[in-house]
Amino acid sequence: MVGCSGKPVEPPSVGNSTTQPAMPAKQTAETSEEKARKEMVENIDGPIDDFFKANQGLPITDALDWVKHNQQNFPGGVTLESMLTGLSDAGAKKINVISNLFCDYLIVVTLPTEPLLRQKVFASDSQVREVLHLEKTKDFGQKYLAYPFGSNPVMIMPQSRTTAEAKAKDAAMSMNAGCENLLKAYLGVPPDARDWAKRNPKIFPGGVTLEAMLTNLSDAGAQAIVVFTNVPSYDYLIVLTLPSEAATRQKVFTSDARLREVCGLEPTKDYGQKYLGYPFSSKR
Repeated sequence: MVGCSGKPVEPPSVGNSTTQPAMPAKQTAETSEEKARKEMVENIDGPIDDFFKANQGLPITDALDWVKHNQQNFPGGVTLESMLTGLSDAGAKKINVISNLFCDYLIVVTLPTEPLLRQKVFASDSQVREVLHLEKTKDFGQKYLAYPFGSNPVMIMPQSRTTAEAKAKDAAMSMNAGCENLLKAYLGVPPDARDWAKRNPKIFPGGVTLEAMLTNLSDAGAQAIVVFTNVPSYDYLIVLTLPSEAATRQKVFTSDARLREVCGLEPTKDYGQKYLGYPFSSKR
C-alpha cells in the first residue's frame, strides 16, 4: 500500500514566625536562566527543528545567496548582507532564509557545536541584534538563532506549540514554505501530476486511483498540480497551487480532505497558505 509521511503557590503570611526565608539571589538567577533556556528551546529550536524535518530533502534557501538579490539597509550604512557575512565568518554552520513562515521572512542561523566558534558567533549575533533592535540573547546550548523580519513580525510564541490547532497550522505553513522553495529552485516547469499519474498508476484501498483524485482537485479549482520525483525523503511529492477565490478554495479543500483520508495523510485546513503538499513514501 502506498503511504504518505501544579499546586498554587501560597502567599507569604504576615507576622508569622514560620515564614520561609527569601530565596537567595544566586538561586533566583539560576532559576531565571533555566526558564530562559526552556523558552529558547520551546519557542525557537523546537519549531525550527519541526520545519527542517518537515522539509527534509527540500531545498532551503541559503540566506547569503538570497540577500544579494534582496538588499536590506539599516541606519549607519549597515547592510543585512554584511551582518550575515559576519555571522558566517564567525563560524555559523548554515544561514537560511524562510519566507512566509510566522513573518515576512525569517533568517535562521544554525550554530556550531565547538565552544570557541559559538562564542564568536554569539559576539557577532549581539551586534546584529543591536542593529535590528532585537532582544539580546546568550548561549543556552540552543541549536539555532533566528531573526524575524516584516512589517509586523510575529516570532514563534509558546502557545503556538500548546494546541493541536496551532501545531496543525505550523505544519501547514511549514509545508507551504517548503513547496515554495522547491518550486523556486526547479529549473523550468515541473511535470504535470495528472499526466504523470496516468503513466505511473497508483491505486489505493477501495480501488481509488491517484489520477482520479488529482482530477477531482483540478476540477474543484486547483490552479496547478505538479509532481517532484527527485525528493530524497519521499518516493514522490505532489504540490498543488491553491486558487485565491474563497469559494473555490473551499471546494479544493473539500476535495483535499477526501484525498488525505484515502492516502492516510494528516488532515489540514485553510490557513491562507498558497500551496498544499502531498508526500508519498512506501517506507512508513
